[in-house]
Amino acid sequence: MHLLRSFTLIFLSFFLISYSSSVNNKAPVRSPYAITCVVIDAGHGGHDSGCLGSKTKEKDVALAISLKLGKYIEDNFKDVKVIYTRKSDTFIELHQRAEIANNAKANLFICIHCNSACVYDKKKRKDICNGDIHGTEVWVMGLKKVDENLQVAKRENDAVLMEKDYQKKYDGFDPNSPEANIIFSLYQNAYIDQSLRIASYVEDEVQKNPKREGRGVKQAGFLVLYKTTMPSLLIETGFLTNTEEENFLASSSGQHKMAMSIFNAFKNYKQGVETGHRDMKMKTEEATQEADTNKMKPDTDKTVETRIKDKAPVDTKVINPPKEKPKPQTFPVYTNTKDEIYFSVQFVTSPTYLKEGSVKLKREKGYRAEKADGLFKYLEGHENSLDSAIQLQNNLRQRGFKDAFVVAYKGSARITIKEAKSFIEKK
Repeated sequence: MHLLRSFTLIFLSFFLISYSSSVNNKAPVRSPYAITCVVIDAGHGGHDSGCLGSKTKEKDVALAISLKLGKYIEDNFKDVKVIYTRKSDTFIELHQRAEIANNAKANLFICIHCNSACVYDKKKRKDICNGDIHGTEVWVMGLKKVDENLQVAKRENDAVLMEKDYQKKYDGFDPNSPEANIIFSLYQNAYIDQSLRIASYVEDEVQKNPKREGRGVKQAGFLVLYKTTMPSLLIETGFLTNTEEENFLASSSGQHKMAMSIFNAFKNYKQGVETGHRDMKMKTEEATQEADTNKMKPDTDKTVETRIKDKAPVDTKVINPPKEKPKPQTFPVYTNTKDEIYFSVQFVTSPTYLKEGSVKLKREKGYRAEKADGLFKYLEGHENSLDSAIQLQNNLRQRGFKDAFVVAYKGSARITIKEAKSFIEKK
């Protein structure tokens, strides 16, 4: 009997220890805003070499940098799953690259490429290259119709010509027709702000290296980006037509530095997104608690100044009244019903607040500002139809805001253009 009791106590103790251990070792609950999956896309591959240097091919440099970048993320963020569109010298069709990211429900899509400063001369029937141009360019989805931007997009989109039935797969898109770029106008709008955010981080990190130059964050219509359903960017890591830059990108140390710059940008972006949403939630909860507390406070809790003012006689004179504080800048605010569907045009995005009259705002008036994800967004319009919103978009582009794009709202919440059209069709 004593032996049985001892055995029972030992068994219960072992059970409690095991149970406690299993509870304590449970995986933490992930934030719905956590960056948990990244797709890295090495440009070109297989029979598609991409642009050529004197001794290197774009497909090889892009793959080497992509593999290094992925390893840095895997080694430093165990909670992030890294998926590669290719890990060897294989050809992957452009639409498949986006599908890989969409099927994985990735939080971020990073394309790695190399650049070329060559233009085909029809008269001489050969490429004319400028060996002086150098630097890194970071691209996000957009329709900025500048000849230089279109040339870069067309060169990268030419890979589609190597695919079978490409016109069926890409809605009749012809990479040699600038007019066809209009099919991109309603894609990626929901993710443009986040894409611009990480793109600016990459630009900043690249320029920290004294031997590297950033040529800016730009927008153009890239096939590989336009059907991704997450923030996406394409990085032209340097020009293979520039001898010094080609040597840098061909070296293991150069590839390491480039991959590390992108990794640091990813780290900053991940931290900013996850911390930003967490801080926003905490501030909302604190504001709610404060409002509830204020409702419970009795009327006698007024400040001394307020109580005196309440009891002051009508003819009391105020000596040296305080100067009025300048009124804060205000923007048009629309009163919307909960289910109202309307469109606006976002024409400027900035990581810092822009004062009225700012050069970036080009003396524009009648706009409103929103802040989300650490960015200030400047918008115009309260249009009931998509057609009128597109007209407003075109007007803003003519006034110098080349990256203006249409956004949709349901009440005060931003939704995708596709969702807005669906709601309108149901009415």
